[in-house]
Amino acid sequence: NRGSSLKSFIREGQNKAEVTLHLTNRGEEAFQPEIYGNEIIIERSISKDGASGFKIKSGRDQKTVSTKRDALQTILDHFMIQADNPLNVLNQDAAKKFLNASSSKQKYEFFIRGTQLQQLTDEYEDINANILMSKTLLDKKREDLPELYERAKSAQKSLKEVTEASNAKDKISLVQQELAWIYLAEAEAQRDSAAEVLLSEERILPKYEAKVQETENKLAEVEEEIKRVEAQKAARNDDQCETERLELIKRQRGLVERIRIMNAEVREAHATLEKTDKDIAEQTRLIEVENAKSLKNTDSSRQQAIERIGQLGCDITELENRHVQVEKGLLEANEMGKTANTQTSQYDNQLRAMMVSLENTQRSIQEYGSTRKNKLLLFGQSADKLKHAIETTNGWTEKPIGPLGYYIQVKDKSWQPVLETVLGGSLGSYMVVNERDEKLLRSLMSNLRCISPIIRSRRDLFDYTEGEPAPEFLTILRALNFEDELVKRALINDIRIERSILVEHRREGDPIMSNPPHLRRNIDSCFTRDGYKVGGVQGGRGVRALAMYRGPPRLSTDDGSFIVELNEKVIELESQIQETKQQLVAARGKCRQATDQIQKLKSEDRNIREKLRKTQDMKASIQDDLDQSASSNVSALEDIKRELESERAKLYDQTKELIRQKDSLHAELGPIKAQHEIYVRRRDNWQQEEEALNIELTSRITARVTTTETLKHFRDSLAKQSVKISEAKRVYEDAEARLPATIAQAKEITGCTEIVRTTRSREKVIADLETLTRIVAATEKRHGKSLEDIEAQSIEAKANYHKADTQIKEQGRSLRVLKVALSLRKERWIQFRTHIAVRAKMKFVTHLSKRGYTGKLNFNHNTQRLEIQVNTSEQEGTQGKLKDPKALSGGEKSFSTISLLLTLWDAINCPIRCLDEFDVFMDEVNRRIAIRMMIDSAKEANDVQYVFITPNGLSFIQTGDETKIIKMQDPTRNHGTLAAGQE
Repeated sequence: NRGSSLKSFIREGQNKAEVTLHLTNRGEEAFQPEIYGNEIIIERSISKDGASGFKIKSGRDQKTVSTKRDALQTILDHFMIQADNPLNVLNQDAAKKFLNASSSKQKYEFFIRGTQLQQLTDEYEDINANILMSKTLLDKKREDLPELYERAKSAQKSLKEVTEASNAKDKISLVQQELAWIYLAEAEAQRDSAAEVLLSEERILPKYEAKVQETENKLAEVEEEIKRVEAQKAARNDDQCETERLELIKRQRGLVERIRIMNAEVREAHATLEKTDKDIAEQTRLIEVENAKSLKNTDSSRQQAIERIGQLGCDITELENRHVQVEKGLLEANEMGKTANTQTSQYDNQLRAMMVSLENTQRSIQEYGSTRKNKLLLFGQSADKLKHAIETTNGWTEKPIGPLGYYIQVKDKSWQPVLETVLGGSLGSYMVVNERDEKLLRSLMSNLRCISPIIRSRRDLFDYTEGEPAPEFLTILRALNFEDELVKRALINDIRIERSILVEHRREGDPIMSNPPHLRRNIDSCFTRDGYKVGGVQGGRGVRALAMYRGPPRLSTDDGSFIVELNEKVIELESQIQETKQQLVAARGKCRQATDQIQKLKSEDRNIREKLRKTQDMKASIQDDLDQSASSNVSALEDIKRELESERAKLYDQTKELIRQKDSLHAELGPIKAQHEIYVRRRDNWQQEEEALNIELTSRITARVTTTETLKHFRDSLAKQSVKISEAKRVYEDAEARLPATIAQAKEITGCTEIVRTTRSREKVIADLETLTRIVAATEKRHGKSLEDIEAQSIEAKANYHKADTQIKEQGRSLRVLKVALSLRKERWIQFRTHIAVRAKMKFVTHLSKRGYTGKLNFNHNTQRLEIQVNTSEQEGTQGKLKDPKALSGGEKSFSTISLLLTLWDAINCPIRCLDEFDVFMDEVNRRIAIRMMIDSAKEANDVQYVFITPNGLSFIQTGDETKIIKMQDPTRNHGTLAAGQE
């Protein structure tokens, strides 16, 4: 503490200083005795410029062994000399600062570092880091292991390929001979197949001819149906009805506008009346003022007349206001009555509609009970009888199939409503093969009073895949399961189910259907899940709502949900009926209430009119008598008041007239609204009928397009069939002509005179030949090595893989052991810390007690805090009052420091301990006790060298062989080195 740096210790006038240290190096734990001998000499030089260096010499021959600091650190570590441990070398200033200025956390860190626990923690962290690094390297090796496995696998595969290539060369010749006989067999098979194809194509031609004739007849029938529907549409004319409806709308809008203007005029008239009433009140006040001036000259009868006129004026105003209120109440009561009548009519209509719907639903529940037992009844009450009649009737060319819906199931029930609607009557259709069977079937239907559509279609399982759109589109065909493939073909021919797509929403169908036909290949129509048809006959963005099918499910097995829905609908309808009945009763009550209110207000209006007339007459009579005797000022005011009252009467009559006109307009508007509703209902009905005709016309036009396409298809097929027959005949003749040359070529290749038959196909033999050739060529090109070399490589690759796998497993086990060991050492570290802390507490109390002090060490390992408390009082009254070390005197602090230091020395192991100027602040008593304590501790630790440095004398110390006291001479200026002598 006498210099700011190492160069401060160089004697003044000198350029450098040297410090030499001799370490004994003997015994079993000597450090490299073969190099250093029995003594290690360490020289440290300190130069004036601040540089310093080390020389580590051998005590055997005084030769320098090393000049590196790492070598010195290795020696210190070997002898467990902790030069940087504050507990090993501690001067009084550092100890004083430690007790006086350090915080509890710093004291704890001092304790951890001094007891080497911190060093263990750092080493454990390094071990853990090494474990993590080893784990990372092991994981990388694991990642490389599959590559070694693939190498071994590849080597084994190469060995297998080379072996197969060796065998393949022997098989190629045999396979080539077998292929020659296969070519001969194929030539014979081609000739036989060509003969069968020619015969088959010749049998098909008459069927196409019949189909063309049948389709032409059907097209003629469809054309007649289209003409009939177009004639019905042409006969309909609703222009007059629409003209009248538009005229009614015009009149209605005119009346509404007039009523709006009238309401504004009524509000203006009321405002004018209020202003006139204020002017009359002001004139009355002025008259009263004039009358008051002449009151002294007025007799009592005139005064009574004036008061009577004022009272009658108030009565008239009150009656007139009441009359306005009554008329307003009449208007409101009339409006309420009209509203109640309208509501009564609406609720009555709703109730009748609900009752009809309830009866229909209950009837459906009763009828559906029988259809659940017999699915055929879903397609008509006589469907099961018709089915039985078809089965028992003879004379069919081929028995009709139907109803078609009986053989169809929907895949996804969420699409069932729209599919039931689109397929519609086709589900109840029956399929026959010719006109004769159709007539016989219609006869059976007539007898059973059963009306169902009939489809004529040949029993041909033709390929329809060319007519389907791309796989990403869900079509009606793809949404259904068919038990009979003939039913599927019938619907494809009849309503093009393979060209009708299904989409979730209109926004998905619009972009598709708005494209021209060549951009939406094989898509004719589009339907949405919520019941809309997107696009017209020619495409576009037209959208039409479908009349959704509401009957029992025909395309799926009923799971009871339909009957549950019907029962829920019955409950809902009954609840709605009950609610509507209550609303109807309430509306009728409001009608009666409005009627009674109107009668009451009319009676009150007549009484008010009568009272108002009598009051006005009485007031006029009294006013005339009073005017004859009134002064000129009062007369003038009375004239103004009468003019205002006359004007008010006119305004009042005008207001009543405006209200009457408004009531008249309302009365005129009511029939117009009712008539307009009639026209709207008539238009809706006309539109529904028109929509039905449009649907029927669209259906017929679609049928015409379909039939035309079908006719074109059959005509094209007939022409193609003729071409097919010609082509089949040519193919047969060519095959027959090639056969002799093929036989001769096969015999030449094989060297056999007899024909050999083989059971394998040409593709199989060619594949084998190509495989064998490819194996040989690829193996020769890929490897270019002998079988023995490749076999040796395979063995080596397998050995490398197994070696790496074994190493990884062993290293993994080692890492697990290391982790367990580190965990155990961390637990042992905690035990060490606990034992050291407990021992330190006890030792600290013991050392303090030698001076009569008390104290304690408080360790908090969780927060890393160490609190030191000392009580130096010997008086009984102050016992138990522990002080913070900062509050102690110099001697007390020094003694406490010595006690703590001895306590911590006892907890650690180090071969050398040094204490510098430990007693400079102690009194003699504390010094003697402290030195005795240190010497006793040194005697107990006979394997540790203690160095105590003090400027004071030690004459009171009893020394022995184990104690050596070195007393330094006083320094002089001519001394270059420190002289030491034995005391």
